[in-house]
Amino acid sequence: MADLKLVPISYASEQQVLVDKFNALPFKSKTGSFWKNTHKGEYASVKEAIKKHYLQAQNYTCPYCKQRIVVEHLGTWDAEHVIAKDENPQFMFESQNLCVSCKDCNGSKSNKEVLSRPSRTRRKFPTDPDEYKFCHPHFHDYEQHIRIVEVAGFYMPLTEKGIALIEICGLLRFVLKCGGYESVDNSVGKLIVQLGNKLMETQSPAEQVYLMTLIGSVVERGLKSAALAGLEGLTA
Repeated sequence: MADLKLVPISYASEQQVLVDKFNALPFKSKTGSFWKNTHKGEYASVKEAIKKHYLQAQNYTCPYCKQRIVVEHLGTWDAEHVIAKDENPQFMFESQNLCVSCKDCNGSKSNKEVLSRPSRTRRKFPTDPDEYKFCHPHFHDYEQHIRIVEVAGFYMPLTEKGIALIEICGLLRFVLKCGGYESVDNSVGKLIVQLGNKLMETQSPAEQVYLMTLIGSVVERGLKSAALAGLEGLTA
């Protein structure tokens, strides 16, 4: 088994009592909706502890897009269940099923399947890295599966698990944002220069092809935006 990439939360004694209370419920009585009420009442302290622990353990960095957002307000981050709680609520408080993520990655991931062999009747939490089709924050080395050309910019998959993470967490949103859809400005040119510099630095044929594809995409979208802006100027 791979070394853990995150330090799992160890619940304080009073929180562990509540976690044990939930885990003791009949299997069919556990539902994902239980989590919605943890922002108040006796389980509020458990939810707060989860967020605080993983913010520190992750150094305020999203495990999926790797953006670092240093904000103390807990509402900026989402408590993340790696295996979706709606489909597998029995793992709701399992420490290795928890982390925090940025709201965009969490929203894109939602209830998407992350298990290689999904089952609705799992009783034991899967700790084998091969059980997951994407990069698990606790069980995988992110850099072995994804190379970040620019943080919050371009993510190059190195393995099938890397491809799955990009798809599940919607990391292509950064490419679309930088593609010049909204306006034409110097940022497109700067982006092309940055990607060109990366292209000159890399010796990997796979990375060269990937970077050239990205440059072509950015240029194409930039030209489209420029054409649209020109047409608007002519008709104004």
